[in-house]
Parts: sequence; structure tokens; C-alpha cells
Amino acid sequence: MKPADYAFFKENGYVSLGKILSDTEVDHFVHAFDRDRTEVEDH
Repeated sequence: MKPADYAFFKENGYVSLGKILSDTEVDHFVHAFDRDRTEVEDH
């Protein structure tokens, strides 16, 4: 991170890290969360 990123975080409480997951990873987690909500929603 650059000093400007730290300053932004100090003022706002967050900083954008950009795209940290690949499209394949996003698809995997979307499928996992959708499956979790439909197949084991009581957990």
C-alpha cells in the first residue's frame, strides 16, 4: 500500500484493494453460497 492508501483508510475506515479474486474463484464462492442457502439453510 502507498502512504495515500493509509491516509484514506485512516479517514474512511476502508480502502479498496481492487480485484482480489479471479472470475473462477468468484464463480466458485457464488455457487458455494447459493448451495448453502438452498440445501442446508437451517445450519
